[in-house]
Amino acid sequence: MSRIFEHTDYRDILRNELKRRCRQNRRYSQTAFARDIKLRPNRLSEILTGKQGLSAKAAHSVANEMGLTEEECHFFSDLAQSVHGRRSVDRDTALLRIKKYKMNRVFENLHDDLLKVLTEWHHMAILELTRLKGFKNDKSWIARALRVSIKDINSAIKRLMRLNLLEESEKKLCPTRYEKVFRRGLPADLFRSFQLEILDKAKDAVLTQSPEDCINHSTLFCMDDERLGELQGMINRFAKESRTLIGSTSEKSAVYCLTTHLFRISSEV
Repeated sequence: MSRIFEHTDYRDILRNELKRRCRQNRRYSQTAFARDIKLRPNRLSEILTGKQGLSAKAAHSVANEMGLTEEECHFFSDLAQSVHGRRSVDRDTALLRIKKYKMNRVFENLHDDLLKVLTEWHHMAILELTRLKGFKNDKSWIARALRVSIKDINSAIKRLMRLNLLEESEKKLCPTRYEKVFRRGLPADLFRSFQLEILDKAKDAVLTQSPEDCINHSTLFCMDDERLGELQGMINRFAKESRTLIGSTSEKSAVYCLTTHLFRISSEV
């Protein structure tokens, strides 16, 4: 039922629910379905074949018997009202509400997509991978290159394309012009989620990659808190210079991750 807002005909919702129940119980029938949603069997049959319709009130009652949420009940009722409303103004008003439901679902889906892209590292890695000289527009190749399942790669590519961060041009995946704007700044909670995933990748690199491919350096030191700003400035300048170097290379052969961490080890006692 979670995809109910994708429908444009309330009868399709009835048919899909009947099929779902029949799959769960081979002995289930259309007659049993009519009983469960409080309709006479012959009336349900004529509704499904388009010979009869449902009023808004009756549609809401049927939706409720099917176990739909309150919002889904209103949507189902409006689908029926948009076809069978007695006045044109009732039908038109129902159509406007249906458009609003669908628009809200679009924004909800985009929000979910955005959260995934911001918190799951392989989305950004795919964008970078497309810049490689030897990049192959092959999901199996991408999955092997990033050591991520093909299922996750498929989902990530679709998600990036829905957000207009990735496009397919001449059978090749390419980042769009919006991709650079998208990267500017993350909310604190999303930034933390992303960093935790990157730290997991760093742990994996320490265990599996050679010193030539993975540079690991950590220093523990004591210093005056008043000079912390100077150190942060040095780190920021290094990050900026690194981005300049990365951007100036014309041919790219692999995707890397550069991460810096400065944090307090000791606690105040």
